[in-house]
Amino acid sequence: LPNPHILIRPFVRREAVLSSKIEGTQATLGELLAAEAGATVDRSPDDLREVGNYVVALEHGISRLKKLPLCVRLARELHEKLMTGVRGHRAAPGQFRKIQNWIGKPGSTIATASYMPPPPGEIEPCLAAWEGFMHESAPPQYSPITKPDFDQVSELSKTSVLRNPAPQLFDRTVPPGKRPADLTATPRASRATSPLFPMV
Repeated sequence: LPNPHILIRPFVRREAVLSSKIEGTQATLGELLAAEAGATVDRSPDDLREVGNYVVALEHGISRLKKLPLCVRLARELHEKLMTGVRGHRAAPGQFRKIQNWIGKPGSTIATASYMPPPPGEIEPCLAAWEGFMHESAPPQYSPITKPDFDQVSELSKTSVLRNPAPQLFDRTVPPGKRPADLTATPRASRATSPLFPMV
């Protein structure tokens, strides 16, 4: 296609609305499109800004894939785009945490956490392992006129199934943020990374 972005643009905005809704951000696709067109929308500016940031981040990621692989550098760039001027923006956008955080029920402490990511000193080895997993042994390529045998299809399927959720695992394991309370950026960054996987 002369301009494939024409087809990608609606997908990016629908993904932005659905992903942001998981975080409690309330904005419809119609409201997003109206706001982009300059119309007045009866919706919180903060919510529209968060959805808009997701659009910016995902389009940035799609553009960067022309020069970069799916990597830590790209994930950090997406995180910075997502967190500019919205809740959590003080959590050092584009940077990884410097202290220990945890996941648990409201009011939980580090002693009662249901999950604890690696300590800051172990983040870089985790990131190196993630990148290595994402890029090792590329799946086989098939000719469009050649029917691959069952073993090839099975191997490709296993590779795709295992690697597609890798960005989610990455952000659950080494989430960004400077304080234990700064957890809202984590799933947003991972969901912005996941749609890029099929485009690699």
